[in-house]
Amino acid sequence: MNKKLFSIAYTIYFAFIVRYFCVNYGNPLEFFVEKTNSMTDTEQVLWVMMFLPVWGFSYFQSDQELSIGKMAMYRFQKISHWWKRMQLNNLVRLSATYLGMMVAIGVFNKSAISVNAWITLLLHALFLYEIGIIIWLLSKKITLSAIIVILLEGVGYRLVNTYGVSPCYYPFSWGMYGFSRLQYGKDGYLISLATLIQIVIVLITVFIFDLKLCGNSGVEYIFKITDNQE
Repeated sequence: MNKKLFSIAYTIYFAFIVRYFCVNYGNPLEFFVEKTNSMTDTEQVLWVMMFLPVWGFSYFQSDQELSIGKMAMYRFQKISHWWKRMQLNNLVRLSATYLGMMVAIGVFNKSAISVNAWITLLLHALFLYEIGIIIWLLSKKITLSAIIVILLEGVGYRLVNTYGVSPCYYPFSWGMYGFSRLQYGKDGYLISLATLIQIVIVLITVFIFDLKLCGNSGVEYIFKITDNQE
C-alpha cells in the first residue's frame, strides 16, 4: 500500500469514527464512561475498531519498516537508532490520532471532551501497540501479534461483565475509563497504577535494544526476522 492509499484509508477511518459517535450518541463520552455494564454486541465491535490505528495501521507501518531493515542498518548505523525512530514515528501518529478524535468530536459536542477519559484511551492504545511489538519480536509474525492483541482486547468486556474478572487484574480492560475505580467501584483498576505500568511497558519496548534484551546488539535478531519474511 503506497502512502497515498494509506492516507486515504486512514482518513476514511477517522471520519467514520468521528461521525458515528456524533450521530449515534447525544454525548459520545457515554460510550467510554457509562457503557461498561450495558454494551451491545455492536458496541463491543466498535470498541475493537477504536484501536484500528494500532493493529490496522501502526503494525502495518512497523512491518513495512522491517522490510527495509537491512538498508536502514547502513543509514542509522545502530539498530537502536532505527528502532527508536520507528517507535517514535508510530507513537506520535497514535497520539495525534486519539487527541485529534477528542478535538474533532468535541467540535460537535463539547460535553464529549474529558481529558482523563481520552488520555486513558490514548495511553491504552500505546500500550496495545507495544504489547503487539513484543509478541512480534518473539513470534516473528506481525499478523499473529495483531490477532493475539485483538483477541485479548476483544474479550475484555466479556471477561469483566460476564465472568466477573476484576478490571484491576486484566490490563486489556484498562482503556475503558468506566472500568476505573472512580467509575466501577472497588474492583475497578487504579488509574495511577495502570498508567504507571503501561508507561513502563512502552518505555521498555522503546529502549529494548539499549537494555540488551534482544541479544548483544540485536542486529542478528532483526536480520533473522527479515530473512524469515522474505
